Amino acid sequence: MVEVAQYAIDNRIDLEPAFDWWVPDIIKRKDRLIKMSQSYRLRTGYKFGLRVPNSVKEALEIDKERGDTLWQDSVTKEMSNVRIAFDIRSDKSPPPGYQRIPHNIIFEIKMDLTRKARLVAGGHKTAPPTQLTYSSVVSRESVRLGFLLAALNDVDIVAADVGNAYLNATTKEKVYINTGPEFSPLEEGKVAVIVRALYGLKSSGAMWRSHFAANLRDMGFTSSLGDPDVWFRAAEKPDKSEYYEYILVYVDDLLIISHQADSILRILEDHFKYRLKDVGPPKRYLGANIEKVEINGMATWSMSAKEYLEKCLPVIKERFGNLKQNNKITTPLPKGYHPELDDSELLNDEYIEIYQSYMGILRWAVELGRIDLVHAASLMARYQSAPQADHLTKVLGIFAYIKKHLQSRIVFDFRTRDWSNVAWTCHEWKEYYPDAFEVLPSNAPAPRGKAVQINMFCDASHVADLITRRSKTGIIIFAQGTPIL
Repeated sequence: MVEVAQYAIDNRIDLEPAFDWWVPDIIKRKDRLIKMSQSYRLRTGYKFGLRVPNSVKEALEIDKERGDTLWQDSVTKEMSNVRIAFDIRSDKSPPPGYQRIPHNIIFEIKMDLTRKARLVAGGHKTAPPTQLTYSSVVSRESVRLGFLLAALNDVDIVAADVGNAYLNATTKEKVYINTGPEFSPLEEGKVAVIVRALYGLKSSGAMWRSHFAANLRDMGFTSSLGDPDVWFRAAEKPDKSEYYEYILVYVDDLLIISHQADSILRILEDHFKYRLKDVGPPKRYLGANIEKVEINGMATWSMSAKEYLEKCLPVIKERFGNLKQNNKITTPLPKGYHPELDDSELLNDEYIEIYQSYMGILRWAVELGRIDLVHAASLMARYQSAPQADHLTKVLGIFAYIKKHLQSRIVFDFRTRDWSNVAWTCHEWKEYYPDAFEVLPSNAPAPRGKAVQINMFCDASHVADLITRRSKTGIIIFAQGTPIL
């Protein structure tokens, strides 16, 4: 929403009727949140009990006080990685037509107490680039299908992270910085033209995606029309069975689904010179826990939000105490619950923010595979703007359910379902839709690998909302025995 609002302002359409009623409020909220985060960072300045600097000068002072070089080492490492992004000019004058922008070193402390420094360009100071800045990522549904197809066709999955991914691509933005103390003494105080897709520039995400997409095309991969960040290529296993191998791309996180993943990795490293990290069978992917399991003696995968939720539950306990648990908690919300009938008092601003943050936790848990929370999360999310006291109580009840069912996960079940013993009721729709027929895409790739059975279940709760009289429809789609959507 913020990006759309800023786009409207940059293109001078914010006064149009479609924008003028909401854009000013969104920008004010954005500015307020930025100021709050900045003041919080300056006010606290600590993480895990360790002081976090706000500048290179302060980082060096902390090192001096502690008698170590941890922050200096993190800056040195970052600068050695990003040095390729700059063309430092000897005459201290920028090229004609180039805009000076600020830059900053962002400091962070990781979970293992490793110090991290990241140089970020102040791309927010530039006008909207003429080229496309949108950069897509692989969808959650595609990731689930990828794990299922790997199990179904008995091929490996290898995860990898592209180190300093953006810096592999060039930039078309005409910008430069004045170098600071993070550069070497010989380079400090000079003009550095940014020649690579440095983090912080508006077009960097799109430039990296375009660059990597070109490399994948050179390797013979084709972007899927269903999801442009799913890349596939015809392959053949040693037993001559045909299938498609895939590369799923989420910015710099790769999932390679192939019986010859090692050869793909070698090409990426040796030919295209990518620095790949954390290469191996996936244990975590986009925040979800990934485990290898067995079904009838055959290997497959599972996905859960266990680790994420384990970190969230203590935060809730700290504020509200132990979550009430009993053996009767079998569903996220009580049976027959109607939040629209709640007549308890409205929450104050502090607790509204808490309610909204808890809804964010639930929605992310759904993204990580907790499909059992979909209905409860979507129902309670309706009341985020003005939640009431009992709404919050019921949300805490959802977390009590989660605590009891923390091990819940999606298992990528590759087995085909047998529906022959089900007495389906057949409905004849030809009378109402005599000319209807299924249109198959003419450019669909030829089928390879084992067939996939698609099962869809649909139900509706008629007049579910007793105030608005609105109904609620639920749809879940399975590929083989795995819930996908």
